[in-house]
Order: sequence, then structure tokens, then C-alpha cells
Amino acid sequence: MSITIELPCRLVQRQTSDIGSDKDNPKGVPSQPTDKLVAATNALAKNWSDELTEGFATIPLQKEDLQRETKDNEIEAEKTSGVGLQRLMRENAPEWFYILIGALCACAMGAVMPIFAVIFAAAVDVLSYEDREAARAESVFYGIMFAVLGLACFLLVFLQGFMFGISGPTNQKGVQMHADK
Repeated sequence: MSITIELPCRLVQRQTSDIGSDKDNPKGVPSQPTDKLVAATNALAKNWSDELTEGFATIPLQKEDLQRETKDNEIEAEKTSGVGLQRLMRENAPEWFYILIGALCACAMGAVMPIFAVIFAAAVDVLSYEDREAARAESVFYGIMFAVLGLACFLLVFLQGFMFGISGPTNQKGVQMHADK
């Protein structure tokens, strides 16, 4: 704890050490003592650490508690292990097209940000051109590229949400029907 407090105190000491010097203060007002500042900071840090650690107590678990918790976890695992991936895929077969399109749109959206970065880096490079006409032509080109990429983002997000919005409720109804049986 003292290491983390000493570093800011040293920084404050360095910053306040020239407060009362002649070049900063021509009237010769004495500088504030930094020892009091260090002592106050250390006392404050100790109080905070005492307050933060207060109330944290470890409660040792009994052997019976651990055994009961293990049995509960095993029972819960048995209850949830009844649904397999193949069964879910079979039940989602009618919506596979919607899921595939939604997943492809999600992958394309993941590729948009790196493409934005490459285009933005090239657009910033235009700022170093000395020829104004070439800079203007390039900036218009990159402006159009940003607009096209923005439109593509809009369409991808719309298609992704639309396709998953179609397949999700249908799959949910199918799962609910099988759960009621």
C-alpha cells in the first residue's frame, strides 16, 4: 500500500517544491510544507483501505455443504443435458435459410470495422497531398466510399435483425410445443 501512495506523493512534492521560490513568487511567500501533505495522503489512504476491507470475512464451508452443492450441480446437469445439438438442428430445419442469411450478415458486419479502418487510413493520407486538385478528387472518392460502406452497414444490420427476427419466434414456438408434450 505504501508503494502506491508514495508515487503520487512524490509527484505532488515535485510539483509543489517550487511554489515558494523567488522566480515563481517574487513576494517571498513561503511554500506549503509537503511533509504535511504526505502525512495527510497516507492517513487518508489507510482509512480508505480499512473501510474497504471491513466486512470481508471468509466463511469456511462445512464438508456437508460441499457435498450438498456437488449433488445439486449433478442433478441440474442431468436435467439440462436432455437437449442435444442434433435435435435442435432438426427442429430448426425449416428456418435454416433465415439463420444462414442472418449469420452471414453478422460475419459481414464483423468485417466492416476493419474495412472502415483501412479506408480511413487512406483518407487521412490525402491530407498530405500538396496538389489541391488531386486531394479534392481523392477526398470525394473516399467520401463516396464512406457513404457506400455506411449504406452497407445499414443493410447488413437490417437483414441480420430481420432474418433472426423471423427464425427466432418460429423456433421458440416449436420448442414450446415440444416442451408442452
